[in-house]
Amino acid sequence: MDPLRKLDLADLDGLLAMEPERALGRILELNRNVRYHNTLNVIELLVRLREMREQMRAGARRHAQRRVA
Repeated sequence: MDPLRKLDLADLDGLLAMEPERALGRILELNRNVRYHNTLNVIELLVRLREMREQMRAGARRHAQRRVA
């Protein structure tokens, strides 16, 4: 199961908006929250967040290239 599915959308948005270096600490904080109660897989989440950021950057580059062409 995709670890991102466990995250509340507001939490996911917050993680994607913050500096990648801060994500580990924030995920650890979230994991202690009653909502998640230590059910988040921190490593899997970090990997998926990195993949999502890369996909978003690639999409933004493609969009910018189409606007220039």
